[in-house]
Amino acid sequence: MNSRGDGANSHSADHRVDGWWYWWPLLLGPLAMGVIYLAYWMQWETMLQTPGKRFQESLALVLLGLAGCASAARYWSQRQLWHLVLLFATVPLFCREIHFRGTSEGLYIGLALIGVWSWRYRRQLLETVMMGQTRFWLISTAGTYLLAILIAQRVLRYVSLPYEDDLHTKFEEIVENVAHLLFLVTILVGGWGRRARLETKE
Repeated sequence: MNSRGDGANSHSADHRVDGWWYWWPLLLGPLAMGVIYLAYWMQWETMLQTPGKRFQESLALVLLGLAGCASAARYWSQRQLWHLVLLFATVPLFCREIHFRGTSEGLYIGLALIGVWSWRYRRQLLETVMMGQTRFWLISTAGTYLLAILIAQRVLRYVSLPYEDDLHTKFEEIVENVAHLLFLVTILVGGWGRRARLETKE
């Protein structure tokens, strides 16, 4: 009986990774802002003007569409609750990018409802998040979304961010798309196929 418990613990430990270097995705949002700063200071007009806001919005829809398809595929193949939660999360994010009336408020309401529903299954979800690199990508995604929100709300001007008046729109669009990309990677990380399905049955 004890050996079985020890085996389960070692099995779980084998799927966990740790180390400060796994947190590098947190740097992608600020790095994207740094690229915009560099283009601004070097007066690279072509880079500043292209891609434009419309392209960034279209890219956001593509990334979130891929995220929805990926999370649906993972849930269908593995039946893990974690992927179902991610699938639900793509809906308010995608609707917000379409920019019809009420989607900004609907995003927060939708995510709050998902959070309340997920709280019931928090132990099961936490076990999945703690395996492999999932937690690093998830927290990096949340942090980058938070950065995009701060930029959109013009909070960074209160900390005297240089050239914030000129660049805040470009900052918002590119950081938001970086967050969407991180969200897609969060869905994709972890085991695929038969091995992952067997783990969910245990």
